[in-house]
Amino acid sequence: MVASTKVLQLSEKNGVVTLTITRPEQLNALNYEIMGDLEQMALALENDQSVKGLIITGAGRSFVSGADIGEIYADRENTNRNVTVRFQDYLTKVHRTYNTIANMTKPVIAAVNGFALGGGCELALCCDIIIASKKAKFGLPEAKLGIIPTYMGTQRLPRAIGTLKAKELMFTSNFVDGEEAASIGLANLCVEPEELLPKAEEMMDTILSRGPLSIRYMKQAVNRGFDMPFADACEYERALGGLCLASDDCAEGVAAFVEKRDPVFKNK
Repeated sequence: MVASTKVLQLSEKNGVVTLTITRPEQLNALNYEIMGDLEQMALALENDQSVKGLIITGAGRSFVSGADIGEIYADRENTNRNVTVRFQDYLTKVHRTYNTIANMTKPVIAAVNGFALGGGCELALCCDIIIASKKAKFGLPEAKLGIIPTYMGTQRLPRAIGTLKAKELMFTSNFVDGEEAASIGLANLCVEPEELLPKAEEMMDTILSRGPLSIRYMKQAVNRGFDMPFADACEYERALGGLCLASDDCAEGVAAFVEKRDPVFKNK
């Protein structure tokens, strides 16, 4: 399995990898180092056949507090001196990294332990499931700085909670806690802090007990179909359904149901 780095710590249990962002003194603010490591790690975990699922969380009292604005804004060697062009170049990398996480063929759960602000909220929105601690704080406060969310938050947040509530949160820069996040659809559920990782692991275990091809194809149908015309999305669903039905896993699932036993899926 891919190794941990200075800012991203990995642990593995039964094929489930927990990735912990470890820059707690800066509340896990995203900088060039984290983003570079995260991109490489996401690609490596996607390509590692031993990895069945991924849980993302943060060290200390923050999930990710946002972007390290000072570092990103600063002039850097071998980068464009025009701040607009420099930032847009950086966003190309951010979008590539976040889309890699969002489009992983394996299930990804965000275990949000604390602040999930700006780029941190946007990172959580890349995941398939969001479980929030009661100590979590979600928000896109960029308007306080005279900027806008640029880690795809203007697109993913409205898709998650609807345009009206998304505009309210973005325009006001207000935060919501874990319980409110769950009530508006920004999180799947909210739990006590000590229950956060156990609940994420429990949910991942449930997901991984289902057919892996089913999970993969459902994720593709939702992610890709969302931006298609309805008829095209339904056709895409039909195509994926046909692939599932012809799989060995489908035959095993049906046989296990008839024989009243647990299925043994082989991801093929």
